[in-house]
Amino acid sequence: MNVPIYQQALGEEFHRLQPELQEYFSLAPGSGHYGVGEGVFDVVGCRQAWLRPLLKLTSGEDAFFPDYGEGIPFRIENHAHQDPFGRPSLTAR
Repeated sequence: MNVPIYQQALGEEFHRLQPELQEYFSLAPGSGHYGVGEGVFDVVGCRQAWLRPLLKLTSGEDAFFPDYGEGIPFRIENHAHQDPFGRPSLTAR
């Protein structure tokens, strides 16, 4: 049986999470399950317009959000899997 990645990271502290959070974070590589989060960002991105072109350079890696906005809806999926070395990993989409 695969141990969920968050349980591996938190150890015994995992059981101190609220049941709803335990369910959300019970992502085990190969289980086919994934966690979904949805909401609205009050504010997202960089307020400094001069810095946005620099952040665009990294936007292909999804490392930074190179724009600025308010009231921006979002959806994120957390998928547990094994990386090429067999280690438990998590990818957000």
